[in-house]
Amino acid sequence: MIWTVINVSLIEMSLTASLMIVSALLIRTLIKNRIPWFSYVLIWYMVILRLLIPFKFTVNLSLPADKILYSFVQSDALEPLLTGSPRVINMIVPNTEAVSNLFLPMKYIWLTGVLFFSAYFLFIYIRWNLKFKAGIEITDLVKVSDRFNTVRKVKVYKCSNLSSPLTYGTIYPKIFIPDNMDISDLNTLRYVVCHEYIHIKRFDSLAKLLIISALCLHWFNPMVWIFFIFANRDLEISCDEAVIKKFGIERSKEYALALIKMEEIKADKSVSLHSCFNTNIVKERIVKIMKAKKKSKISKALAFIIVAANAVIFSPVIISAHELKNGILIETEPAFIWPAGSCKVVTGKYGENKLNKTFHNHIDISGDNAEGSAVYASADGIIEEAGYDTINGNYIIINHGNGYKTFYSHCQELNVNVNDTVNQGDTIATIGKTGSVTGYCLAFGIINNGDYINPLDLL
Repeated sequence: MIWTVINVSLIEMSLTASLMIVSALLIRTLIKNRIPWFSYVLIWYMVILRLLIPFKFTVNLSLPADKILYSFVQSDALEPLLTGSPRVINMIVPNTEAVSNLFLPMKYIWLTGVLFFSAYFLFIYIRWNLKFKAGIEITDLVKVSDRFNTVRKVKVYKCSNLSSPLTYGTIYPKIFIPDNMDISDLNTLRYVVCHEYIHIKRFDSLAKLLIISALCLHWFNPMVWIFFIFANRDLEISCDEAVIKKFGIERSKEYALALIKMEEIKADKSVSLHSCFNTNIVKERIVKIMKAKKKSKISKALAFIIVAANAVIFSPVIISAHELKNGILIETEPAFIWPAGSCKVVTGKYGENKLNKTFHNHIDISGDNAEGSAVYASADGIIEEAGYDTINGNYIIINHGNGYKTFYSHCQELNVNVNDTVNQGDTIATIGKTGSVTGYCLAFGIINNGDYINPLDLL
């Protein structure tokens, strides 16, 4: 059951994130350079959150997981055991076995993909780490690096077999430059170091690791691969924009020339887990650098509106709508299961009885061989009441927290006591005909903050 929930949640996260990616690409295409490029980075951060944190949108975009997990069962062909031949209605009951069979192969396929891509990126990380260990610190670059303020101490190293400057490390970052780079060219060196310092200040190394983590989890979604490409690309372009802002628009040509020089020494096109100064999008970066203009207050206001609109449209209900259980994030609203085992016949439905003008606040469940059949706890909780009265017979009330309770009456035997903790699916009683009832059945009801609700809406 846990794997079923995880699979459904993963699919929901991936599909809704795809909508966000499409939205981001449309904005990126239509707006282009009219707003600060860091705005696109902020939108990608929202996508990262959606891919990694299981939350629901406030807009109605969530998958109807409850409909996926249930199947229709025609019950009118079954013989009710209650006297008087009450009308039997069609109902929806959990088909957990069918769901498990459906998601079982998906589980193994997904896990195989996660392990494969995780191993692939881990291999790349180890490969780069071996290169970095051979790096030699350059002490004569202190004057160059000191002009860029950062809280964290950053050292600069030369490294062989390196294609381009990059930043390694998140907590203790280091800047590595290729050993064939001419460090006597102080002008180019300042641009390179400035670019990497901006990556460090923004914790882009961490952002890239999160992007890779999202890719490993959602490797099956082609839109996430597109997100992987454009998110990394926009991190670089955003840094370029920040460098130009620092040195001035009038020096953008010099910065573009620095990129070209880095391209000339590029020799290795391996995928990097780190913030690279030089990537395979140099041409696009140079074009944007040459077209760089000072952003007006209107463009900044437009950027704020676009980012805020995305945040509102895809507004998450994080944590407040969920709770952690055994390390797994689940909804605080209990996920109820069918309480009567093999008994599937609803002999009394929830709602107003038009004949006697009474209100039926629960459903009555029966079926073949109902006598002595197991009664299951519909969700995790604590036994609040367990006793007997003339109307309900032997009954149980379970408190599930967050205002939810379930009750079970007309039971034959009770297997629990007050204050007992029960898990979903535990046998708490057996079906009987105690109290005010003429045949073997289970009266089952759900209460939310004191109000009775239709159990079939949550089952």
